[in-house]
Amino acid sequence: MAENNIEQNHDLPSYQFDPLDPPGPRNYEYCLENKGTTWLRLSVQNLHSTNVTSLPVFFDHDTITGSVEVNLDKPDGIKSIVISLIGGTTAVGQEEARLLEEERQLWPRQGNTDGALQGQHSWSFSIRIPRDISLPAKYNGKPGETYQLPPTFSERANPMYIDYKLVVRVKRGFLRPNSTLVQTIAYLPRSTAQAPTPQRQKAYEAGHPLPGPDVDPDGWKELAPVTLKGTMFGSKEVEIHSQLSLALPLTYAHGTPIHLTLTLSCADEQALDLVCSHGAVRIFLVRSVVVGLGATDSSKTRSDNIFKTSVGRAVIWRTDEGHPESQSSSTTIPSRLLQGEIDVQKSMKPNFDFPTVSIKYEIVFLSYHVAGFVPAPHADQPLQSEPVKIVTTYPHGWALPRSYAPPGYEMPMEGNYNNVMGVLENGNQRFLGHHNVLG
Repeated sequence: MAENNIEQNHDLPSYQFDPLDPPGPRNYEYCLENKGTTWLRLSVQNLHSTNVTSLPVFFDHDTITGSVEVNLDKPDGIKSIVISLIGGTTAVGQEEARLLEEERQLWPRQGNTDGALQGQHSWSFSIRIPRDISLPAKYNGKPGETYQLPPTFSERANPMYIDYKLVVRVKRGFLRPNSTLVQTIAYLPRSTAQAPTPQRQKAYEAGHPLPGPDVDPDGWKELAPVTLKGTMFGSKEVEIHSQLSLALPLTYAHGTPIHLTLTLSCADEQALDLVCSHGAVRIFLVRSVVVGLGATDSSKTRSDNIFKTSVGRAVIWRTDEGHPESQSSSTTIPSRLLQGEIDVQKSMKPNFDFPTVSIKYEIVFLSYHVAGFVPAPHADQPLQSEPVKIVTTYPHGWALPRSYAPPGYEMPMEGNYNNVMGVLENGNQRFLGHHNVLG
């Protein structure tokens, strides 16, 4: 198991969506053959995919358009041809919970009583993707409530899968086999980050240093100060004080960094320099996949229906290298100022809440990893955590957030969150013993 285990989502192609400059239409074709000859063809038009080798990508409120074509040398006993958009969630070891089914009958058309189908025929179709749906009680739906469709979610070693597909069904007469053409598509509801403060926006535009909490107090959320006691080199008792700040707003878009600052202070300057060394500070972006009743009701979350994994780790560097004599503003003990950022990869799923499954994110600050330092309480307990929201797009018209990491700085390989916290990497193994997740 690699220690730096940042999960990648392989179900969606990587893309940068600009609503004012879409990539342009692409045509995807999928076929059924008989003896080497194509007799059924599904064509799907798509505006958002970056290449024809990836899945077609659709956003909320998009309309799926395309055509279905048959080429029949002779009558084949076909009674009807139907295309459907189907969406569902599947828990490991259970049957699919059908969330969405939009059907269009292509042949015969209403009122058409023509006889056997033969030769080449083509029918266009159009299916609008609803943003919100209702759910029956057996899938934890509540009367009168609607729910936003969740995004495609299909990763290895996860307890729940969400997929969407186009299905063409060719039905034949009695004792004749039917034919089905199934093609998966990717669905991603859009969400937009909030704009940064004017001071941070000016820094992004001009390439200036990031204004910290002392200069731009409205642009940061300062978490509660934390004091960690421990023993250094088996004999020396030390106290390390920390103040973590996260860039506001706490909504971060695909392809942008999460900026943070960390002020550390300690009466023992040797211990202070050790916890400031490369790889000692461990701050993670952690994703939680919650299934079953706990997906939308935190009071029903249990250890067997929440699955946590790290999806990013902060790169940390000192910003006071030239001022080793810096002191805490409120005391005379030595202090150090660190800056960091976590990359929000384009493949990350955005936050969503759905009655059968939800995805949430948080920033988790773990104890320092320093040779010779033994913290109390146990190192596996997080020092702090703060919920954050991952969204798909940055607000249009604003300068994109930039990285401030010094050249050559990379995420340290040591200290994977999953290993430290004892989280079982293959969630399926733990999940198989849990039944009736969908109610």
